[in-house]
Amino acid sequence: MEDHKHLAAAEIGSILLVFCAPSKRQLYINKLPPLGILSLASYLESKGIRTDVIDLQIDDFSRIDPGAYRVIGFSVNVANVESSLACMRRIRRDHPQTRIVVGGPHCKSFPEYFIGMNFIDAVCMDEGEEAFHEYIEGRDSVPGMHIKTGSMETTYPGPRKRIEDLDSLPFPALDKVDLTRYNYYPRRSRPISSLMTSRGCPFGCIFCFQTLGRRWRKRSALSVVSEIEWQVKTLGVREIAVYDDNFSLDRARVLEICDLLMAKGLKVSLQFTNGLRAEHLDEEVLQALKRAGTWLVGVAPDTGTERVMELIEKKADLGQIQDVVRICRKLGIRTFAFFMLGFPGETREEIEKTIAFAKKLDTDMVQFARVLAYKGTKLFEMLDIRNHDHGREMGYFYESRENRALTEYVRRANRTFYLRPRKLLGLLRMHSMKDLVSLGWYSIMTRSI
Repeated sequence: MEDHKHLAAAEIGSILLVFCAPSKRQLYINKLPPLGILSLASYLESKGIRTDVIDLQIDDFSRIDPGAYRVIGFSVNVANVESSLACMRRIRRDHPQTRIVVGGPHCKSFPEYFIGMNFIDAVCMDEGEEAFHEYIEGRDSVPGMHIKTGSMETTYPGPRKRIEDLDSLPFPALDKVDLTRYNYYPRRSRPISSLMTSRGCPFGCIFCFQTLGRRWRKRSALSVVSEIEWQVKTLGVREIAVYDDNFSLDRARVLEICDLLMAKGLKVSLQFTNGLRAEHLDEEVLQALKRAGTWLVGVAPDTGTERVMELIEKKADLGQIQDVVRICRKLGIRTFAFFMLGFPGETREEIEKTIAFAKKLDTDMVQFARVLAYKGTKLFEMLDIRNHDHGREMGYFYESRENRALTEYVRRANRTFYLRPRKLLGLLRMHSMKDLVSLGWYSIMTRSI
């Protein structure tokens, strides 16, 4: 990657996009390229606007002079909201003429929180490519954005129409970050990168932000495979984590992507820890994914009981999920399952049933998480915590007696699942000793076991 450490201010682009690392870095072991700001950067540069990117997961803000930029954009999520706001405050203090724009999931769910801060000039609620470009062009009114036009005045002309032709967008600017510095557990190879092949999800799980909308929009198979080829042949990527909300919705497209990958002879490991639903996976599809390089498939039952499944409006079939895991085991594809504990009205007996179902499902790896309610979701309204101090700058990790009890359930679930000789042996086969040491240290730091 080009070394920008000694660039003079005049050489630096007028737009800077920032992704801040979480405040509590020890709680986040994985680092993948931030596709949101990288997609924004490539779009702006396609319009002739020089754009710089800094990912503070892997980089140091001290090498950048914020005063060299007329607009700085921040991508905010649940993990990095505190650190992002702290960085914005420093920039406004030291460089009051620089405009600061924020985007990300929280901005859609709670825009008034951000636009009410005196150091933020605009909030992007929808997809950022076209909206941010219009803002940079100097428009005071942009669909999908709250923009301050005076000390007390803001404009918001309403939501923005979703981008339908995703093939018209350039590939994310992955060449602007050092891919060798990213890591992800589990993984087989490095450098590891990430990929999104679609936007949106038609399902209505009560805990989901629905950041990209319920209308599912897809890139063509040719576009997807062309990006994978670029990542592999030009950027040297050896593994890709596919991060769609719903990759598998169009069965024919999945098969076409696999056929094109095999026809091109691309050698890359693929993992799907997100975006696959059991009802869209059968043996033919899983065989195709395996031939195309897939080594890991994630399933997300979230619960092990039918009543809670109905409550959370997940609309998944536990039997179908078991079938997918069984087929993956037959094909030699590793599996990862995700569960949440503590849904409203969920009883202790139902939590125990979820833990028992996880053991019965017997995936290679599992993640148990405490249910967190994010503003803008149905779950948030159900729990009626609207007046709660959102856990230090909307971090949501507030403590209560109920949450502490759930944390103990999560620890016990992890111990119950992993501290079995067969599972420990499986971890040894999946991970290098170095990675196991890192995972062990992470488990100790997060007190997850």
